[in-house]
Amino acid sequence: MHEPGGAEARRRGGVALVAGALCLGLCGVLASGHGDLGSAVLAVVCALTAALLRFTRVPLGWVDRGLLLAFGTGLGVALFRTPPAPTSTSLLPLALLALGSAAFAVLRVGEALRYAALLFGLFALASWQDGPGVLPHLIAVGLTLALVGAASGYIGRFSAERAEAALMRGLARTDALTGADNRPELYAHLRRALAGGGPGWGQERNFAVVLLDLDYFEQVNTRYGHAVGDALLVAVARSLRQEVRAGDRVARWDGDAFLALLPGVDERGAKAEAYRLWLAVRRLREPGLPQVTASLGVALSTDAHTLEDLLQLANERLYVAKASGRDRVSLPEKPLPLFP
Repeated sequence: MHEPGGAEARRRGGVALVAGALCLGLCGVLASGHGDLGSAVLAVVCALTAALLRFTRVPLGWVDRGLLLAFGTGLGVALFRTPPAPTSTSLLPLALLALGSAAFAVLRVGEALRYAALLFGLFALASWQDGPGVLPHLIAVGLTLALVGAASGYIGRFSAERAEAALMRGLARTDALTGADNRPELYAHLRRALAGGGPGWGQERNFAVVLLDLDYFEQVNTRYGHAVGDALLVAVARSLRQEVRAGDRVARWDGDAFLALLPGVDERGAKAEAYRLWLAVRRLREPGLPQVTASLGVALSTDAHTLEDLLQLANERLYVAKASGRDRVSLPEKPLPLFP
């Protein structure tokens, strides 16, 4: 079972992190000339975590919770060890804050709050042995944990809202089935192109549009079912996006029709790019999907004065290709099929 790239990168990063912690711990033991139970437990936890991340596919959430449990238990043992340590002035408050912050980073807010409250309760219980002067330290640690929790909750909500907004923007611009641009998004690019292009177009402001329609697609739905038809549309859209140049746009225009915007091309360049798109559909081979062909109509920006006229011209040339036998391209001043 393969994981998303982000999860796989996180596993590799986790292995490096815990391996580095293990090395630092061992170096500290060697430098001091002696070890204790805490050092041994830390070494075992780091080694086990590295092994789990490297050689298994244990869910990352389980690893996170296991580490928090192990280090939380270790902190509890350190708090109540014999002889006791002055908890309010040692490194234990920093360890408590680090674990609390880590909990808010990897757990849901409710779980993290319970975990941090438990750690703080243990810390407060162990700190009473330091005498009455411990209260300011308890208040400082408690307020810091509360601040970390509040900041974590705010950042989490803000990140979720930004992710949702980005998702909604993406859905507004792309076709839900194929992932290609949708019609309104390409309309916006076409208007900018007709107004003079945009960044990266260079000195050449001309452009071409290619209207591509799959041949006999309704027979695919009738014979194989709509699920296969949808999968075929997804495959065709992916193949077209892979074939076009950087800066070109491909949109699902209507049903089984796609429209490509090709900036910075003349008639010769439009012919070459249209041929590549035609060939991309013809060469498409995916298991479980029927082979299809496409008819294409090409129009140049120099052929029309308005966007509506340009699209109408591409549509007329598309029907010329279909009327001439399909599976071909119809170009400006080339009413007969170019690729029989």
